[in-house]
Amino acid sequence: MISSVDELKTRLLTSDVVNNEYGFRGCKISEIETIEAKYGILPYVYKQILLLAGHRAGTLIRNGEFEFYLDEVLQLNERVLQDREEGIQEGENTISLPKNAFFCFCRYDNRPNFILANGEYDSPVYVYDYEDEKNETIQEFYESIWEWIEDLAEDAAHWVNVRKNR
Repeated sequence: MISSVDELKTRLLTSDVVNNEYGFRGCKISEIETIEAKYGILPYVYKQILLLAGHRAGTLIRNGEFEFYLDEVLQLNERVLQDREEGIQEGENTISLPKNAFFCFCRYDNRPNFILANGEYDSPVYVYDYEDEKNETIQEFYESIWEWIEDLAEDAAHWVNVRKNR
């Protein structure tokens, strides 16, 4: 399993998910500090991923299908919180989210993933399923952010190989 940002970088480069060093565009520390002022202290592991690939990482994530990069994740957090607030105002029974939940990923605006902004080294990755207002659920999806990012990297590498073999 990937266990460091250097291993992640190597994996993405050797699998041609990212063509070269210039295919990465990370976040600035000031951007992370702005997020932490609003949502809480992000796990160290997630901050390392943002510093490497918070704005771009080759074909790791295709725009439109996934929300992963910083600008998309910030919009995702606002949208989920707004949807919850609207549900509460309409009298829906919403499941209680951790106060320090930070949404870090979503595919097709469905079942967003979140981590805990609690200042720890790592965090489990949870999935919040709220499409069915009567049956909202929160489930641990991955034990670790590294496990989550490795799954994303493996999926991207698979699609790189599919495109190469066409």
